[in-house]
Amino acid sequence: MLRFTDSLTGDKVDFVPREEGKASVYWCGPPVYDVPHLGHARSTLAFDLLGPLPAVDRSGRHRSVQHH
Repeated sequence: MLRFTDSLTGDKVDFVPREEGKASVYWCGPPVYDVPHLGHARSTLAFDLLGPLPAVDRSGRHRSVQHH
């Protein structure tokens, strides 16, 4: 079971996908309203260094998901 910490309450909560058997991640780009700094690069570098996100289809097989 995947659990997260609720940042509002501090409680641990179970992850429940919106659609049974599917989960996705949305990762937006750096903010464009301020002067760039190394903190903005962190999110981009994290995914670039980790490589493609692993994914599992309904049969349990892993597949690659590209991010842009």
